[in-house]
Amino acid sequence: MRVLEDFNRVGSVNIDDVFSWWWTLKFMHEGKTRTIADVGYEEYDMYFHHQRLVGNKPNYGWLRTMFHALIQQVMRQDPVYWMLYVALRPDHNYRLISYPYYTKYAKPGDQTFFRHIDINVSELVRNNRGGYMIQGTVSLDDEEEGQCTQIIPGLHKHIKDWWKRVDARDLRTESFVHRITKPMFDKSDADHFKTDWTDVPCRRGTVRITLPHLPHGSHSPTKCIRRTMLPWFVGIQEDHQSLDVAESGSWSELSNAHRDLTHASTTPSGLPNRYATIPYKFPAAVSLVGLGGISDALVGRQRWDTPNVLREVRLLLGQDFVQTREYIRQWRKRAVAAVVTTFDDVVRTEEAAFRQRSYFYCAARGIDPQSLVNDDPPPEVLEAASITGDDPRDHY
Repeated sequence: MRVLEDFNRVGSVNIDDVFSWWWTLKFMHEGKTRTIADVGYEEYDMYFHHQRLVGNKPNYGWLRTMFHALIQQVMRQDPVYWMLYVALRPDHNYRLISYPYYTKYAKPGDQTFFRHIDINVSELVRNNRGGYMIQGTVSLDDEEEGQCTQIIPGLHKHIKDWWKRVDARDLRTESFVHRITKPMFDKSDADHFKTDWTDVPCRRGTVRITLPHLPHGSHSPTKCIRRTMLPWFVGIQEDHQSLDVAESGSWSELSNAHRDLTHASTTPSGLPNRYATIPYKFPAAVSLVGLGGISDALVGRQRWDTPNVLREVRLLLGQDFVQTREYIRQWRKRAVAAVVTTFDDVVRTEEAAFRQRSYFYCAARGIDPQSLVNDDPPPEVLEAASITGDDPRDHY
């Protein structure tokens, strides 16, 4: 009850220890004991190793290559995380699907400042469009004040009045995502609504769940490593195709993206995906499968109206808490085993795809990955390779 009360009052809540088991539950595989966190940290470094600039611009702490790492997939398929979203969504819609989204890997010196709202506020005010959609993050590091997400607590309760004040200053914008400038929320607004930008640091394993119309942002520059993931669970409507925001795509499109391990064409807000548009899956992305009916439904492998999925829904949302706890215990055992064993496929696939420029090839030989930042073959080499069939990666 406290979590729900805090969420309704603030518009956001931090829930500790949802994923603390990632660091404590271990699995022995081929003589080595690993946790999900162990795998996740290596995946972050692998994806960072392969990241390049987009449009010759900084990535601002975002890891735009990382859409379907194993740690993202196990997060998206987690039944406890799903139960929290069902409980906190204003409509309690249990038919959810995770939106493939990239991660944050901010390192000291990264310029990570932003302040925005991930929803069209004018449409929200007029017809509550997207008002049931909630969003959140999972932290893999212990954050501190000054190095964390910021929110304006409670402003969701005054969103209409605040938007009128923004309109009166001729600052209103019409977009799926609004950048919140200083004039849009100034000292007079803070005094009027008795709230202001507030730090909400998370410990590792903590999740933050926030209403979409609550302004949020981040400090800059980054002074420590911050690794976070965004599950973006969105609601599926009665037709099992339409989502919370029509412009964000359909269930079928997200199902295909999870199946093919690619990105979606738009963001959950409906904004076209402009910053991470590689037209193919990352070569070392490997599917995480076999965790259960609800897990499959959360990534579009099964529909929510199939009998085995509905059976699990009734179990986890019912009143038999002993069975629920046992289901979660068994699910976590399967999950850590699946992540640890499937990671072998990630390593092999990445080495085969990138050869001498593979992250794991370099790590095993003590090669500094930064030395390979500008390692693309010159255009004339690529042109010659297209004629001879030689692979220029063997020489660069």
